[in-house]
Amino acid sequence: MFLLGIDIGYSNLKIAYGDSALRDPKVEVFPSGAAPMDAVGPRFNGERRATVLVEGRPWIAGEPQAGLLRPSQRGLDDNFPATDYYRALLNYALLRAGREHVDHLVTGLPVGDSLKPERVGALKERLTSFGARSARHA
Repeated sequence: MFLLGIDIGYSNLKIAYGDSALRDPKVEVFPSGAAPMDAVGPRFNGERRATVLVEGRPWIAGEPQAGLLRPSQRGLDDNFPATDYYRALLNYALLRAGREHVDHLVTGLPVGDSLKPERVGALKERLTSFGARSARHA
C-alpha cells in the first residue's frame, strides 16, 4: 500500500510518502511558490523547471515565492484548497512522490474549514477526482 501525507501551507509544502511496509517514509519540504508558466517573473524565463498541469495549463510549483509571483497572484483567500494555486502544489506533491496511484492520502485543512462539512466534502472530491495524470516534468 502506498501512503502519501501532504501539508500544503502558505509558506511550505511538506510531503511524506512511501510503501506502508517501510518504516521510514521519504520526507521532503519545498517552498510553496506556484504560478502559471506564462505569468512567472523574469528570473524563471528560459530555465528548465519541473512543471505540473492545472486544467491543461503548465504551472511551476515548489519554488520560492521571491521572483516567481506578483503579490496579487498568490492564493491567500478563504477557500485556498479550491484554488488552482493549491491544485498546482498538490500536483507537484504527486509528481515528487512519483506515483500515478496513491492508496491512502492524508492531508489537513485549516481548523475553520475542517468544521464545515461542505468544505471537507469538496476537498475530498477534488483529491479523489484528479491526480498524477495532471503532473509531469516539462
